[in-house]
Amino acid sequence: MLSAILMNNYIKEIKAILFFIIIGILILGFPSLLTYFKIEYYFYYALIIYISLCGILAILSSILNSKILKKITNYVLLPVGIILSIVTIIMPFGFLLIHVIYYLAFVILIPSIILKLLILFDICPIINPSTQTYVKFTFSVFIAVLFNFQLRHLIYKISPARFKSSKKLKPYELDKLTDYLLSENNVRFTIYSLYVVILIIVNFLNLEGNYLSTNGTNDKAILQSFVTFIAFDRALTLLKQLEFKPSDFLNKIIKSIINKFKDIDKNNR
Repeated sequence: MLSAILMNNYIKEIKAILFFIIIGILILGFPSLLTYFKIEYYFYYALIIYISLCGILAILSSILNSKILKKITNYVLLPVGIILSIVTIIMPFGFLLIHVIYYLAFVILIPSIILKLLILFDICPIINPSTQTYVKFTFSVFIAVLFNFQLRHLIYKISPARFKSSKKLKPYELDKLTDYLLSENNVRFTIYSLYVVILIIVNFLNLEGNYLSTNGTNDKAILQSFVTFIAFDRALTLLKQLEFKPSDFLNKIIKSIINKFKDIDKNNR
């Protein structure tokens, strides 16, 4: 019984993954398909003609009280309804993809820019390319986990989807979808998964006498970044479970000092 339930859950998740893959192909594949067959030029012209035809028929249908004309107009406008339905389905996936790209851009660009500035102003001159690789990888994953909440709210402010003010986008609840997709646990799981894949590839290539990057030191820098992240993530987990808090400790010290002053004042009376 338990195995049957687990199997049904696996099948359910596989179906969901396949659905996401199909949506991704629709979003990314259509422009590529037009370019591949070199029909985008004719496609745009046909689209302009079709839109013009729809406009003319809609105007004539509203002016002339003809049932035949209305039926023709409905048939001609049928593809528009289908396209609008497809756009309605694809739209949340498209905006979520944009949010993921923004998130990745922030976690990759912020460490790179800071490192460039440090080197430029000779504050922390890191010349070794492998060390730079280590710093970029390590601080990217640190930022992705530590500033997850802040990054998501920054994305909401710069997102092309004005879902808080737009009545058309409000039903999608894109903020809740983004929070669910880019939650701290999901980001952490993604980082671990990527590191595991890289670890397998690097180790396999190294055993074969090859390298993932241009040299072995860069591969080592990536692996050391993974080790650092494991230690960091473990420390972060323990910190959340820790009963000790610096703020509470400071309040306790202040309280003890106040109690001492009260005691001195009491004794002096």
